[in-house]
Amino acid sequence: MERLSGRDHKNAPRQRDSGVCGRYGSLRDLLRIPEGLGVSQTNRVIKDLNEYGIGVRHVVVNHVIPEGAIANSTFLQSRSQAQRSYLDQLSESYEGMLTVIPLLPGEVKGVAALRTIHGFLRGIDTIGT
Repeated sequence: MERLSGRDHKNAPRQRDSGVCGRYGSLRDLLRIPEGLGVSQTNRVIKDLNEYGIGVRHVVVNHVIPEGAIANSTFLQSRSQAQRSYLDQLSESYEGMLTVIPLLPGEVKGVAALRTIHGFLRGIDTIGT
């Protein structure tokens, strides 16, 4: 899979890489951003993984501008509108697989920030099959 691992995609063996997908044959989550390149890469990566029998269970979209943050900023309103378009595309393509994490006011550092992220990811089954 040249695009994913640097190997020759056409001549790569068609087998599951146990280091990537484990015994379940799936990549649990795929983290993306709500921008044009992120959407096209998501589609390509999921297609490539499916060709190798590796399923993706969830698409996590990070850094989404919260609605409440855009009221007084034309810049954020414009960015949010563009993000909404890409989120709509992802929602349509990956219905039931999408989890959105809003843009947070600071970096995710420390236990409190990790708990915040955990709250958004709570519905994702990261342990079961």
